[in-house]
Amino acid sequence: MRTDAKQFSLRVIEAFIEGNDQLVIELHDEANQDYEFYLDVWSNLPSAMRARIKETVDNYDPTPWCHQCGAMRQVDCHCGPIADND
Repeated sequence: MRTDAKQFSLRVIEAFIEGNDQLVIELHDEANQDYEFYLDVWSNLPSAMRARIKETVDNYDPTPWCHQCGAMRQVDCHCGPIADND
C-alpha cells in the first residue's frame, strides 16, 4: 500500500535537499503513475521546490556519467582518471 501524499512529499523534499536528483526523478515518476496522488504530493511541496524539481525532471539525461562502472554522478564513481568526462 502506498504511503499518504504528505509522507511521500517529505521523501521528495529529503531527496531534493540531499541533492539526489536520481531519487527525486524516481519518486516523481512513481507519484506520476496515479494522477490524483501526484497532485496531492505536488500540492504539499513549496512552489520554488516544485519549479526546481520540474527543471530537474525536464533536464534529466539517463546517460551514465561513467562509461566504466555506470555511475550516474561523478561522486558515485571510483574508477579514477579513466572515467573523467570533462
